[in-house]
Amino acid sequence: MSKMSRLVTAMLALPMTTGIVNAQPTKHFDPSTGTIIDQRWKSGVPLGGIGDGKIEVMTDGSFGNFTNQGNWDRPYGWARGAFAAVHVGPLTPNNGGTGQGVTRMLRLTSSGEYSGVQNVAHAQTQGFFPRATVRYTDDALPVRLRLEAFSPLIPHNVKDSSLPIACLDYIVSNASDKTQKVSIVLAWPNLLGWGGRGGIKFDSLAGDTQSPAKAGTLTGLRYTTTQKYIDQQANTVGQDFLAVRQEPGVTTSTCAAWDSAADTPAFWSTFATTGKVGGPLAPNSGGTGSTGPAGAVCASVTLLPGQTKTLHFYMVWAMQNFIMVDPRKTWTDQYDESPAVIPSLAHKGGDRWSTNRGMHPGDHLILDLGRVCTPASVTMDNGKELTDYPRGLKVEASVDGKTWSTVSTLTKDDLFKAVNTIDLKSTVCRYVKLTNQGEDGLFWSIYGMAVDLATSSGMKPEAKWPAAVDEHPVKATAYLAHFEEHTHYDHAGHF
Repeated sequence: MSKMSRLVTAMLALPMTTGIVNAQPTKHFDPSTGTIIDQRWKSGVPLGGIGDGKIEVMTDGSFGNFTNQGNWDRPYGWARGAFAAVHVGPLTPNNGGTGQGVTRMLRLTSSGEYSGVQNVAHAQTQGFFPRATVRYTDDALPVRLRLEAFSPLIPHNVKDSSLPIACLDYIVSNASDKTQKVSIVLAWPNLLGWGGRGGIKFDSLAGDTQSPAKAGTLTGLRYTTTQKYIDQQANTVGQDFLAVRQEPGVTTSTCAAWDSAADTPAFWSTFATTGKVGGPLAPNSGGTGSTGPAGAVCASVTLLPGQTKTLHFYMVWAMQNFIMVDPRKTWTDQYDESPAVIPSLAHKGGDRWSTNRGMHPGDHLILDLGRVCTPASVTMDNGKELTDYPRGLKVEASVDGKTWSTVSTLTKDDLFKAVNTIDLKSTVCRYVKLTNQGEDGLFWSIYGMAVDLATSSGMKPEAKWPAAVDEHPVKATAYLAHFEEHTHYDHAGHF
């Protein structure tokens, strides 16, 4: 945390351009200043270091679209349990007040909001990545209040630009002529274990707890979980730290547990009365009575008329796991046998025979010519793309299909052409074996084939097999090397 002073240096100023959920009159967006007024757009300003995932400050002052738990495939949408609130008062006769306090949730009213709370009347947001400014206004509030949110993005400093942190500075100014006691609470759900990938959902919050913690001048709550996994669900578990900076004149309090899935935040009535939070106010473990484990950190300060104070809050996450799935093939000495129907060389329909997987040494075709004869050559159409030709080829012949003699061996360079005609040297045989010699992730494919037959060595071929004019397909048998697939989980790690 000693590097916190460096986080604000050399920030980029890239305007945020995202779409609006529901079209509103143009007066709700000021293009001259880039200000979004009283709306929540689909996207906010992302906060979080490079490669760490992000949380977003939404344009209505709320938070959402979390991907900070390795859950890029399944972002956590609008976060009901993540919010800030302000309490001003209660004022007392000793400082000229009436004893009435004002409490506001610092986000606009929307569907899904908690019951029994009152939202701030207006929010004006400017987003210039990696910074966001949200100005909150409400006639009932005797203070001016804005949020300055940012994450470190420092040119030529990748390491510090990759810190998994969101800095949330709430700046409060006493606009009245009386002394005001102001409290800001930042509430946050414990989502450790939540996420997903490739259509698979991870929803467990079991064993999620929050406990008081300190780090240097920061005080707050440490979020942990007892969940453990060996697969990619491990990417969703780690630790979070919700904190506020302790400074002279700032008092803090925490609520170690409340249920974010409840109708009303359990600490709300206490906060609205005293400007403090306490507890735990729910079972401090997800899945054992609290369906939405969450915590809250509060900071309070007394402001003289005209005085301004910044309350520095931080959301830090440490997701130490980055597991990647690595499917691996283990090749055996066995072969999978299947019929191979190869289009005739004269066929122009675009059909093909293919291995339907990357070619592997030992993959082979056996052609049965139907009788013992003297073939002169075999011709193969590899396709015009010049990608599916065999990576080397061993050509063998046999009379009985058991004893084989090598007729020819060709390199992959020999075969790098659309059509290959291979001299069979008029070898007496009934069977011809074509064996791929190289490894490649591309398929071995044949778009057309024919075998020229001769009555004896050196004589003009008497026929083609099969008869090209009839476009009969070549019937052969494919023997493809057998493999077993195993899933390995590789730990890619972090900075």
